[in-house]
Amino acid sequence: MYYTWSNRSEGGRRTLNKIDRCLVNEEWVCAFDQSYANFLPQLISDHSPILLTWFDNLTTAAKPFRFFNHWTKHDDFNNLVQLTWQETVSGNPMMRLTTKLKNLKAKLKQWSRLHFSDLSNRTNEAKENLERIQAEIQIRPLDDTLAALEKDAIHEYKRLSDAEEDSMRQKSGENWAQLGDMNTSYFHKIVQGRRNANRILSLTDSHNTILTADNDIAEEVVSHYTRLMGTENSVVYAGNIANSCSQFLEIPTDSREDLASAVTVEEVKLALLTWMAQNHQGLMSTQLISSSIVGT
Repeated sequence: MYYTWSNRSEGGRRTLNKIDRCLVNEEWVCAFDQSYANFLPQLISDHSPILLTWFDNLTTAAKPFRFFNHWTKHDDFNNLVQLTWQETVSGNPMMRLTTKLKNLKAKLKQWSRLHFSDLSNRTNEAKENLERIQAEIQIRPLDDTLAALEKDAIHEYKRLSDAEEDSMRQKSGENWAQLGDMNTSYFHKIVQGRRNANRILSLTDSHNTILTADNDIAEEVVSHYTRLMGTENSVVYAGNIANSCSQFLEIPTDSREDLASAVTVEEVKLALLTWMAQNHQGLMSTQLISSSIVGT
């Protein structure tokens, strides 16, 4: 914990606490989703100053392929998978499997852009279209054409809204319960929060310098773990490897035979019953274990 306030006292009256916070609202999160706060040294003040930093444009890596569960609810999904899997590919069984998976991934990405791209706007458009049709029905309630249009509009809006909510629930990484009608704004916050939490916006190096550039952060991380883990061992054993390993202890012959011997049924039973006794607060005694082995 970083203490942001101190009463500057000594001894038993000395108090330190973290009472300073940087608060932002929903509008700030939407406008500056990549921002962070640094607590600076207190110097002559009893409070730590807060330096708020945000980025307008950040380069992001390519998004990894994600399989969305709502794809399986589309009428064309099974047919697309079946046709792709029936395509002839060459190679050994593992190569054919890998090739078919790559082909399927490429087709699913293209198919998803066609049917599920920009889900939020498409869902809003479907909702507005349904509202417009239902408003016309209020004027012409017996119009069969409007009734048919309403049925199709309801199906389309439900399909898109369910897909959007399933997508946001899956991206959020949580199995949320029923939280009301269309919690997409809430799920967007969860997803964005996870993305921000997984991104390093600043890093303090070994010289207490705050790094913000992506290249500087990457170099510092590599340098840190190089110092921590060390470098590659350059020692090369000369001659026969068996002679080089003579300095190590050798397992006795009888121990090697025990390691290579088959496990008996009695050993399995004893290990299992001993584990059960240890995990049931000692209710099963050694005598009971022995009698159970003999009885079986």
